[in-house]
Amino acid sequence: MFISKAMEVFITLAQEKSLQKAAGKLCLTTPPVSRMLKNTEDWVGEKLIIVERNRVSLTPAGERVYNDLLPHYLALKTLNIKNSRQVLTISSPQVYENSLMNLIGLAISECSLDISVRYSEYIRDDDDIFICYQRVPAHECFSIDEVCLKKYIIGDVSLQDKKQKKDMIAGRDILLSKAFQQTLSGLKEKGLVGNIRLVDNSYLRCSQFHMGKGMIVIDGGEISKMEKDYSILATYNQSVYIYKNTISKHGSIDKIICMIKQKMESLKAAW
Repeated sequence: MFISKAMEVFITLAQEKSLQKAAGKLCLTTPPVSRMLKNTEDWVGEKLIIVERNRVSLTPAGERVYNDLLPHYLALKTLNIKNSRQVLTISSPQVYENSLMNLIGLAISECSLDISVRYSEYIRDDDDIFICYQRVPAHECFSIDEVCLKKYIIGDVSLQDKKQKKDMIAGRDILLSKAFQQTLSGLKEKGLVGNIRLVDNSYLRCSQFHMGKGMIVIDGGEISKMEKDYSILATYNQSVYIYKNTISKHGSIDKIICMIKQKMESLKAAW
């Protein structure tokens, strides 16, 4: 009721960084989105967004308007009438990564809430919680908490001498981790050699490990489920960043975050 379509178009374009994706999210075609953006820029008196081959980027003026407008936009969205059973939204770029999703699954299984877990590479305005392995840009209405998840690099028992050539099978998000890269460099200095194989699906990674095709990264909870003999080649602490929407009206955010942290601590204590 209080949110204009033009405001929603500008915020969505800034977040989606794509004209087509923004139009799809708004259930519009690209021409009306472009028209509303033009009207907004005429009203502000400055160029806010540059569109090049469907890719969207903010101008310096657009960045200022976005940062000023976002907290009001988020606050107004909370005034919308919602269902009596409000859904808590958790977003993460790690939704295909077993370690983090198992922890989230364990936490939400112990409460009777309606929870939506979705893939996202960045924080959206309607996220209640955003969890990732790297810091991401976030508005001041999101608080951030850093915790650690212990990770294990495992391989065949034959790799205990660290001289055999074996590939490292890892997902994109694991490969981007500085802690992982430092640990892998340490293994290479000890003589372990092999190529990096990118496999984003965690189930495929485990399957290829069981077939003897390489090393993988898992956590303590996954180790306990391993049926194949393995050797722990190295361990490292993976930072996990939990972003909390401080202006969200959902009353269970703190409870869910607390439960996720407890699950992480229990894994560290068990191993």
